[in-house]
Amino acid sequence: MRLLLINPNTSSEITDLVVASARRVASPGTVILGATGRFGPRYIVSRAGAAIAAHATLDAYAAHGGDADVVGLSCFGDPGLAGLRELASQPV
Repeated sequence: MRLLLINPNTSSEITDLVVASARRVASPGTVILGATGRFGPRYIVSRAGAAIAAHATLDAYAAHGGDADVVGLSCFGDPGLAGLRELASQPV
């Protein structure tokens, strides 16, 4: 199984922490992949930042989601979750 964890803010350090945490508890054979937002806020503190992060979520999925079996959104407030569920062919 390939699990893609999307962090829609631009903090690759947070993505690395989320991926490392998931790998510690994943079943053997599970591949954990991380994707960090290519644009937007480093830390989401406003509605405007959340809106940009929602766009970054969909962008990250478009760039990295094709090979995933499951997609997770790894961000407080789940920016872009509804759009991601609409777009993704995998469970989100």
